Amino acid sequence: MNAPGKLDIRLTCISVGQRVAVAVSCVGFLALKLNLLKTFGETRPLLLSVVILLACVEKLCSIMNTVSMERDWVGKDHISRKVLHADAHGVHQVVVIADADMLRLQSGYWRCLTLEPILT
Repeated sequence: MNAPGKLDIRLTCISVGQRVAVAVSCVGFLALKLNLLKTFGETRPLLLSVVILLACVEKLCSIMNTVSMERDWVGKDHISRKVLHADAHGVHQVVVIADADMLRLQSGYWRCLTLEPILT
């Protein structure tokens, strides 16, 4: 079994890698949208390739994070695993419900914005 300190360091490194990949890809998408690199010639395909690679890195870090967490759960006793699973399931249910509500709110908001000029 891995020491708890090693697991925390590994999870932190994975999480940092995931967040950095997302942040850099957001900057890349912004540069693509605003055409910030037009002075360097046709760099859009190259920048899009970099953003795609960053998405792959983010997904890989996400999978590594999940595997590390599940590997850590295997070493725990059965009761704490059941409690942890129940807590995670409760959080998952809240997120699913909140996600659906947020999508409905956003859909209504954008519908109002796009239909308002047409209806007035």
